[in-house]
Amino acid sequence: MESLEDAKMKDLRQSQEWAGFLKSLGWISEKISNNFIYIKVLPFGSLIKIQRAQSLTAQFLSGVDEIAKKYHALFVKIEPAIILSDAKAEEALKILKEWGYIKNNFPLTSPATVRIDLTQSTDKLWHELSKDAKYAVKRAEKEAVIIEKHKNPQRDVIGLCQKIIEQAGKERKYHYPSLGEFIKRMSAFGDRAILYFAKIDDQIISINEVLTTNKSGFYTQSATTKIGRRTYSNYFLLWKIIEDLAQNGLDCLDLDGVNDERFPKYTDAWAGFSYFKRKFGGEEIKFLPPFLKYYNPTLEKMGKLLGQLPL
Repeated sequence: MESLEDAKMKDLRQSQEWAGFLKSLGWISEKISNNFIYIKVLPFGSLIKIQRAQSLTAQFLSGVDEIAKKYHALFVKIEPAIILSDAKAEEALKILKEWGYIKNNFPLTSPATVRIDLTQSTDKLWHELSKDAKYAVKRAEKEAVIIEKHKNPQRDVIGLCQKIIEQAGKERKYHYPSLGEFIKRMSAFGDRAILYFAKIDDQIISINEVLTTNKSGFYTQSATTKIGRRTYSNYFLLWKIIEDLAQNGLDCLDLDGVNDERFPKYTDAWAGFSYFKRKFGGEEIKFLPPFLKYYNPTLEKMGKLLGQLPL
């Protein structure tokens, strides 16, 4: 069985499925040293992002440099998969500096997350829940909340889910994907895409999207109605997802983002759902910050003049 430590190093954004999803949105992907590199071609050059780069070596960065020149990149942005406390972090920082990368304060992916070790017994997983979370799960059971699982969901199921996401997004003023984008993501992941519903009296009151790669699951989209919050269905739903993924042989569930004091402007708005996620135990992880390298002289001069561009 793959260890949790190995699972930690394999991120959603470095999967073939994610590359396929971005292709449907107009991105090109290339691969160097087992890392996907995503290129968005523009009329005046290109943008390049490397999300959760798993290896940061001179050989890898040399290859990135060649691709940047090939596509006339304006800049390259790298978000390492290396954990801040990892012994590899210091060497990675040194190599990035040598290759002209500077720290960037505008992450595209979550700079911190919580990961739950699903190789533990159900009893141990339950023990990790906070007192409040255990109460909420039991309360939802008394409210007769039921759970539905839809693997490789069809368009009609995705549409039902999208309605809940839009409703919650408008109420709580956060960004949500369009139906077209949602369908493309589900299609790219196929059997690795799962939608979970919590329902009362056949009414959907909470939804969660989980995408899987190898032995890891990623909790990538969630929404709850007012009735769902009143009945604690969101707690019940996440607990049942943890149980289900563990029973189906996954080793790790990544809750895909919590607030991080290093990036207050980007993550302070996440305080509410971060508080919710932390109630389920697991290990909190912080990644190295994003790094940027300019390939366009004008952008580089502007960056130096303004301190940093929001790229």
